[in-house]
Amino acid sequence: MDFNHGGGEGFRVREIRREGELEPYGAAILTELGAYVRSIEILPFEPEKELKRLLSRPRGGVFVFLEHDRMSACLIMKSMTWDSKAYGMKMSSIRLLFAEGGGSGARRLKTDVLEFAKKNSAGEGVKYILFPVSGDDDTGAGAASEAGFEPIAGMVNLRHSLETAPPRPAPAGVKIRGLKLRETAEIEDITSEAFVYDRYNVDPRLPARGTDRIHRDWARQCCRFCEHVLVAERDGAVAGFCALSVVNPERPRGIVQLIAVRPGHQRAGIGGLLMTGALKRLRTQAGEAFVRTEAINEPALNLYRSCGFAEWTRFTYYRTLIEPGSSSRLE
Repeated sequence: MDFNHGGGEGFRVREIRREGELEPYGAAILTELGAYVRSIEILPFEPEKELKRLLSRPRGGVFVFLEHDRMSACLIMKSMTWDSKAYGMKMSSIRLLFAEGGGSGARRLKTDVLEFAKKNSAGEGVKYILFPVSGDDDTGAGAASEAGFEPIAGMVNLRHSLETAPPRPAPAGVKIRGLKLRETAEIEDITSEAFVYDRYNVDPRLPARGTDRIHRDWARQCCRFCEHVLVAERDGAVAGFCALSVVNPERPRGIVQLIAVRPGHQRAGIGGLLMTGALKRLRTQAGEAFVRTEAINEPALNLYRSCGFAEWTRFTYYRTLIEPGSSSRLE
């Protein structure tokens, strides 16, 4: 298909549908995909496996923008199946937006590619597009704004070297222990009550019922699949929890998937005690640990820094709606 870039330049758009069609662009796509995603993700990332997954399932699209058979831009989109199910509408995310060069030229090209993404997604029934933009990608942020994407949530990824840290004194009446299976429903409740800063809650266009479903599903999955789920028990009641994963056997990395304290028990030292217990366990299995939170979530940032985490990367979630002009929540 043809694609008109600002100023009238003509590009040819080629959709890559299988691995055999990647050449001669595959190496460049993998390099850009790896750099882009590593600036955003805290999970270990293998570009080759990710690209293979995207091409083997109808979960998005890989598009290259050609000028005289030379790739000038690349767009990779991925279906957000979990979010789509929770909110009852088709949602997609941009996994890679690459444009050759820099400055205003790259920004204009990215803007036009984003407009292409919107039109192409509309034809597939997508109503919501999420675009995470790395903190050092000025052209991406400018293009997002020019293409009608709105910033929803700034995010901070933090890293811990897992060097030995002094233990924290336990608040009176609080003990840390492992999760009991019958407590999964309580973990869901705590997650639903405590998570108020995340991109689901702060986006005024997402229905609250879908956000609650996302939080509960997230907590339930952590209880089922995380290597460790620590519980803070206070005076016999579950006051908070911390869910941990250890990934990448070749270079083990600890991931704090979820940590939350019930609102009525916050600011009592429970979060710090949970994190101290989490780091103690991760030191025996991993060489580093990572956690993510929102830039506006000062309580969480203060907690992580006090426990020895240091800022690693930042990025911002932008989003656009395929149905412009609506001022109410999508239902």
